[in-house]
Amino acid sequence: MNCKRVRELIITDYIDKELDEKTMKEVEAHIKICEGCGAFEKSLIQAAVEPFKGVRDINPPEYLWRRIKEGIERENAPKARWMFSIPRPVFGPAAIAVACAILIITLSVTLNSKNQLNNYIQDQGDFLSSLDPGSSGSLKNSQNGLGTTIEEFFS
Repeated sequence: MNCKRVRELIITDYIDKELDEKTMKEVEAHIKICEGCGAFEKSLIQAAVEPFKGVRDINPPEYLWRRIKEGIERENAPKARWMFSIPRPVFGPAAIAVACAILIITLSVTLNSKNQLNNYIQDQGDFLSSLDPGSSGSLKNSQNGLGTTIEEFFS
């Protein structure tokens, strides 16, 4: 076994004695012949094990373990799916289609409003022209009109 692998095992499982018997003997044999790994083991024991020798085990309450377990189960549970699954690439074109539909509706309403406004102005102009006995009765047929800026804009 090489030093890198032995040091990794010392940090992870050797100190806690969680290695299988064969690997445990291999690590022990390596530590006996390698001064660097032996010193590494001793320094790790001094830094990470010795400070906790006198500490008593504290068992958390049962409700805490139950909540932890439920959280893990929730995290690992299969996610609920919709009855009809829609692939994500569909959302982009669908959003573009909706935006286009909104734009078309807005433009048609705007143009329709403009036509209604023109018709309203024409009707009001015709009404005002009918009040003048000398007028021809229609702004479109009248060459003079009332001389307003709106007449010039819409003619």
